Amino acid sequence: MDATEPPPPPPAWLARSLEDFLAASASGSPTPGGGSVAALVAALAASMASMTAAFTAGRKKYAGVSEEINFQAEIFRLRGGRLAARVDGDMEAFNRLAAACALTISQASWLLEPT
Repeated sequence: MDATEPPPPPPAWLARSLEDFLAASASGSPTPGGGSVAALVAALAASMASMTAAFTAGRKKYAGVSEEINFQAEIFRLRGGRLAARVDGDMEAFNRLAAACALTISQASWLLEPT
């Protein structure tokens, strides 16, 4: 790779197995690191909250708050998706930072380009 070119995108970790993610997280590689792990854990937490809402919605006992439950389930679903995207996003940010640290200012013009 030419030092003036952006690094290649990281692998799409959510398309890989959890076993692969755990092995990579435990390896000596800097990615996936703490940010990616935190994003994955937060995305899982959001999915569990969405699951709880799905189990609760439609039950007679909660009929009075059914609309709110459905609303919150959608919020958790959307936020979970955004958090899941941060798994790869954190690695991409780290890779860009690491590449920038290895470049001189004149070589780093691609870092200023919007992604």
